[in-house]
Amino acid sequence: YISSAGLGRTPPRDVLSVAPKAANEALVQYLAKEEGVHGIRANSVAVGVIETGIFKRLEAEGVFDAAWKEAVLSTLPLKHFGQPEDIAEAAAFF
Repeated sequence: YISSAGLGRTPPRDVLSVAPKAANEALVQYLAKEEGVHGIRANSVAVGVIETGIFKRLEAEGVFDAAWKEAVLSTLPLKHFGQPEDIAEAAAFF
């Protein structure tokens, strides 16, 4: 599953993205607990801010303004937002 590192946060106007990821995260946790005893693993790739279409739309609408981007970037070790291909490589690994 592809999840989100930001599930504990509530970004504005992002419910359609966050709610399904929260459900998937709960599913993975339950599967891991219930099926782990049989040697079956359940994994998810929890991603942070990725520059996708929705990111660019919210940026254009001013939801992700310069102050927000600066604040978020200051918390990221690599100091840049992720790209879709970063997630593709992680997902392909599993």
